[in-house]
Amino acid sequence: MFKTKVGRIITFAVIAGLLIIGGSIGIGLGIKRPEKTYSVSIVSTVDGTKTHGAGSYKIGDEVTLEAEATDGYRFVCWKLGNAQVSTANPYTFKLTKNNIGNYSAVYEKEFNLTKATTENGTITVSVEKAIKSEIITVTATPAENYEIDKLYYVEEGSDEEVQIENRVFSMPEKNITVYATFKLVEYSILVGEIENGTIEVAETKASVGTEIHVTVTPDEGNSIYRVYYIDENDVETEIEEVDESYVFLMPGKDIIIFAEFIQQI
Repeated sequence: MFKTKVGRIITFAVIAGLLIIGGSIGIGLGIKRPEKTYSVSIVSTVDGTKTHGAGSYKIGDEVTLEAEATDGYRFVCWKLGNAQVSTANPYTFKLTKNNIGNYSAVYEKEFNLTKATTENGTITVSVEKAIKSEIITVTATPAENYEIDKLYYVEEGSDEEVQIENRVFSMPEKNITVYATFKLVEYSILVGEIENGTIEVAETKASVGTEIHVTVTPDEGNSIYRVYYIDENDVETEIEEVDESYVFLMPGKDIIIFAEFIQQI
């Protein structure tokens, strides 16, 4: 019995010695144990989207994840678990124990922006496709003597006009059509300070080309010498008498009407 135990002890000692010697020989010969690898996987929020970069990596390896373009969707970001880690695509990083795991390629659906046909001006939008909540800029340019009347969009399947404030809006989760309407600018008509008579004009504002009638009445003992207006650039224009009335076509500027009189002898 005693001899059996001694034999086992000797056997274990020999095996341990061989293991130590073998390990020492392995170290001496430069033999290394295989480094541990870790799995990096990718899922996409859109079925059928192709991604690249998933695989087994060692700590310190460079990893590049890439998500291919998908019709009708826009790549938004990479997530590791629930945390966003990058908006770059491709996305390259060095593997550490803190970034091992399952990555998500996050996409969002794109919606179309259509410009409606306009008159008396033009309209442009910053993009033709956008994702929900993307900020859209609208540029509406009136033709000469016109100004913006309304700027709005209508969602697909709806008749409701959504007003666009300050020419920007947040994209809804629908295809939309953007509209702009324009109207003629109305310019001011004022009456200047005069002596020896009065001036009457019905309009205080008018759009370019509007026919304006001016009634000029001299004080007793005076007669009309001339009637004219001065525009905002200090340019003076005579107003002609037509059928005992003074008539002119409204220019595309603010104006002040004057009259001069002479005393009758």
